[in-house]
Amino acid sequence: MSRLLYFAVYIAGSGLGLVKMLAVARELAPGNFGLYALVAISAGLLGYGSSLGILDAFLVRLNPDRASLEDRRSARDSGVMFSTFLSIMLAVAVTSIYAFTSDHQYGLMTLAIVVSVLVVQNTFNTLMIEIQAQGRSQTYATLLSIKSLVPIIVIMSVFPGNNLLFFLALDLVCLIGLVLYCMFASGFPRPSNFSFAEVTSLIRQGAPFTGQNLVQNLCLNMDKWAIGIYLGSVSLGIYNLAAQLIVCGVAFSSMVQVYYLPRTISLFKDGGSSMDLYRSVLRLSAAALAISSILFAACVAASFPLIGYLYPDYLDAIKILPITAAAGVVISSNQTDLYFRAKLLGGMYLKTQIIALVALLLLYSILVVTGGALWMYAAGFVGARVLQAAVAFGAAYRDASASEKGAFV
Repeated sequence: MSRLLYFAVYIAGSGLGLVKMLAVARELAPGNFGLYALVAISAGLLGYGSSLGILDAFLVRLNPDRASLEDRRSARDSGVMFSTFLSIMLAVAVTSIYAFTSDHQYGLMTLAIVVSVLVVQNTFNTLMIEIQAQGRSQTYATLLSIKSLVPIIVIMSVFPGNNLLFFLALDLVCLIGLVLYCMFASGFPRPSNFSFAEVTSLIRQGAPFTGQNLVQNLCLNMDKWAIGIYLGSVSLGIYNLAAQLIVCGVAFSSMVQVYYLPRTISLFKDGGSSMDLYRSVLRLSAAALAISSILFAACVAASFPLIGYLYPDYLDAIKILPITAAAGVVISSNQTDLYFRAKLLGGMYLKTQIIALVALLLLYSILVVTGGALWMYAAGFVGARVLQAAVAFGAAYRDASASEKGAFV
C-alpha cells in the first residue's frame, strides 16, 4: 500500500511539474521562456560543482542502516555547510560572468534573484538527498509536489504576463519555504559538527558518481545549450516546451530510483549475487519501458491540440514532440544506474555517459556548422541516449557475468 501511495504522489508531483512549466510558458514569450529554462539548467549544472561528490556520498552515508545517528549528523552537517559555501561562490561567479558577457542588460535585483535561486536550489537538492537516503520516499514525493503546486496556484491567481523576474522570484520564495521546512524537520546544521576530514571522506566516496551525474546532466541538456547558444533564446523557448516530455522521462526514472535504490543497496548488501541484481534491474527496466511507452504516447496525442489552442507562439514545438517523447521513453526505461550504484561502480557508469556525451558533441558540432533544424537536435539526442543505454546494459551484464564466474573459481 505504501509503495502505491508513493508512486501516486510522485506521479502527481511530476505531473504538477509539467503543469507548472506549461503555465509559465503560457505567460512568458518564447524568448523569456528560453531564459527561464537557462536558469533552471544552470542550477542543475552548478549543483555538481558545489557538491564535488558530497550529495552522492550522502545516499549511502546517511542511510540509517549504514551508520549511527552521531556519524550521520556529522556527515550531514559538514556536507551541507561545505556544499552551500561552494554554491554561493559558484553562483556569484557564473552570474557575474554571464551579466558581463551577455548582450542583454540586467538589473541588480534580477542578478541577485538569479544567484539566490541557484544557491537555494542547491540547498534544497541537498536536503532532498538526505530524505531519499533515509528511505522517506513519500515525503520526498510530497515535497516535489508542493514545489510545483504552490507556483501553479500563484500563477493562476495573478496571471503575471511576460514578466521573467516575477517567475524567478516566485521560485525563490517557494524554495526558501521548502528548505526551512526540511531544516526544521531534520535540524539546522551546527558549525560545531563541521569536520573537514568528513568533507574529504564524502568527496572521495561520492566523486566518481558525481562525475557520472555531471556528464549525464551535460548529456541531458547538451541539446538546450547548443540551441540556446547558436539559435538563440526564442528557439530554445520553443524547443524547451517540447522538451518537457524529456523532463518527464527524467522524472519517471528518478521516481523509480528514489524508491528502489535504498532497497537495492540493502538487497545486495544482504548477499544477493551480481547476476540476480542484474536480472532485477532488467525486469524493472522492462516494466518501465512498457509503462512509459503508453504514458508518453498519450502525452503526445494530448499535446497536439493543446499546443495548437493554448500556445500559438510555440506551434513549431509540435513537430518535435514525437521525438522528445521517444527520448523520454528511453530515459525512463534505462535503470542500470541502480546496478552500478549498488555495486559502487561509478567509474564504469561514467564511461557509458562519456560515450554519449562525445557522440552528442560531435553531432551537434556538425549541426551547428551545417545549420541543422530543431528536430535534428532532438533526433540526435534520442540517438545518443539509445547508445548510452545499450553500452550501460552491456557493461552491467559483463560485470555480472564476470562476478558470477569469479564466485565459482
